[in-house]
Amino acid sequence: MRIVGPNGEKRIVVPGSAGLQLGNNEESVMFLDENVLYPYVAREGLNVWVAWEGYTAMFTLPALDAVAAKTELRAPMTGRVASILVSKGDVVVVGQTVAVLEAMKMEYRLESEIDGKVAEIGADPGELVDLGRLLVRLE
Repeated sequence: MRIVGPNGEKRIVVPGSAGLQLGNNEESVMFLDENVLYPYVAREGLNVWVAWEGYTAMFTLPALDAVAAKTELRAPMTGRVASILVSKGDVVVVGQTVAVLEAMKMEYRLESEIDGKVAEIGADPGELVDLGRLLVRLE
């Protein structure tokens, strides 16, 4: 892996025993071999930024599991939320448009893949959102 910091590039060989346990920033822990590190961690959508000793790296979280992928409507790209067409508690059906995202002068309609009830609204109309940002969660 290659990371870049204030003193230039640094190459790291990531061992099979490497791991990152995400928590609140003070509780995030990174494991490399037998070393335990306490990096600064910031999460932005599906991206996780890890900073340690002046170096910063960005990791992308793996795809959501099948259930979450159907119950969480997330921004497919960076853009502006044009509208959220549902409210918390509303019942939605398969194929119903629940949010509209504007990006690159185009509108992208996000449709429900399941019948369900709106449990959470994760963004407001007019808000700029990054790739992976939760827009609507269904239950």
